[in-house]
Amino acid sequence: MSHPYGTHTASPASRPIISDLVDGPEGRSFSVHFQPGQRLPDHRNASRIRIMARSGSGMISIAGMDPRAMGSGEAVQLEANVTHSLEAGSEAWQVEVVLLPACCPGCA
Repeated sequence: MSHPYGTHTASPASRPIISDLVDGPEGRSFSVHFQPGQRLPDHRNASRIRIMARSGSGMISIAGMDPRAMGSGEAVQLEANVTHSLEAGSEAWQVEVVLLPACCPGCA
């Protein structure tokens, strides 16, 4: 079974917890719960995604860009197949990920 957040090689015990999978009007969404210092290594998604920090803070690294901090309420949208990684800071971090539907035939 493939994971909704992409392909990665981390051991299961070190992976963040995925919960609250919902199919809604904006697309499929789920929550990712990180323990302090926990990391989701480089991966990509087949669809466009929006990542919103719900609580805590962490870092997002996007291919070709410097890593940036993300705190509660901040969001980033990525096009399909953009390599990225997430890492919690010194506190637990929760993000919501929405797999966005294609907006036009070119995005499919």
